[in-house]
Amino acid sequence: MATQRWRDWTSHRYLHHRIARFALMVSGWLAYALLFLFLYPSNGPAVGSLGMLPVLLTAWLYGRWAGLLAGMLLLAFTPSLGLLSGVTDLIFLLNQSLPGYAMAVLTGFAFGWVRDTSNELRHQIAERKRIEDELQCSLAQLEERNKELDAFAHTVAHDLKTSLTDIFVYADLLLEDRARMSAADVQASLETIASSSQKMARVVDELLLLAQMRKTEVQIVPLDMDAVVTEALKRLQPTIEAEHAQITLPASWPSADGHAAWVEEVWVNYISNALKYGGQPPHVTLGAEPAWPLMRFWVRDNGLGLSPEAQSHLFAEFTHLQQANHAGHGLGLSIVRRIVEQLGGQVGVESTQSREDGHGSTFYFTLPASHEPPVDRVQIPTDPATSSTPPGTR
Repeated sequence: MATQRWRDWTSHRYLHHRIARFALMVSGWLAYALLFLFLYPSNGPAVGSLGMLPVLLTAWLYGRWAGLLAGMLLLAFTPSLGLLSGVTDLIFLLNQSLPGYAMAVLTGFAFGWVRDTSNELRHQIAERKRIEDELQCSLAQLEERNKELDAFAHTVAHDLKTSLTDIFVYADLLLEDRARMSAADVQASLETIASSSQKMARVVDELLLLAQMRKTEVQIVPLDMDAVVTEALKRLQPTIEAEHAQITLPASWPSADGHAAWVEEVWVNYISNALKYGGQPPHVTLGAEPAWPLMRFWVRDNGLGLSPEAQSHLFAEFTHLQQANHAGHGLGLSIVRRIVEQLGGQVGVESTQSREDGHGSTFYFTLPASHEPPVDRVQIPTDPATSSTPPGTR
């Protein structure tokens, strides 16, 4: 303990404040003055030795030039103390003390130079250590980014290749055997081509969004969540109609801060997953509740639920689940997590696996609660032909 305290003192950990250093220096000079008055002239050699102490103290606290000035100050300070102690022969005092004064000047400067050099070396070592730590951190981030890019390239290449293969196979089938195919088979092939094209477009859109998130600074403003959710449902309307899904919405939405385009993407991912993995037909419920100082938004489906192991991998980078013959392309939920965390919230899922439909899963995300009226409104078309409510929505 004593050793550590001494290191703290010698490293100036307790002396960064200018008042503390000045008080310590003044105390040293006052202590020297009192000892001089007490010892001189009965013990002159001891007084000469003690004169080095305030000089060294000043040099240690303030550096080489302060040490030099302190040694020169001793030349004027000591005769003044001699007068106070009753010395009458000042010439004799000066003659006897001049070698000590010269030594004090040189010692103060040398000691201060050693102190300054030591501090500079200490600062250089600390700076080098800081740079090394930053370099190690950057290397770790780079290694993590390389792993992420490898997984990213593998996932995207696999899913784009799968969609392209479906398009190629069914297009080739139509070109070669369309004359022998029934109308139903032709329709099924065209639907598969269209679905695969939509999947590819979806992957490309999410890649563009991922690139935008890395480079773009967005303004966080109060959201009109009702407008954001409406836009998300309109994007998913063909899937909602095809699955005969029922969408249940709350009577009103609380206000939260965010970026409308990004939050819309979160809703699209959550709702599309609920449509994929929900029951037959899907029943998807959307809601919100306060979790101060955040707002918690959620999507609940009526599917089979998820095992704890599956839940642990849901929001990992570029992974996908295989369930009920559906496979996600691995970007959606990882992008959701990035979006929400960048907006100051968190994502999560609540689910227990069941063998029967209806138990379902609840995917949620949080955003900072807003205390201002929404200003970042999403423009919704008012034409009845383009603004129809999805089937089963209320």
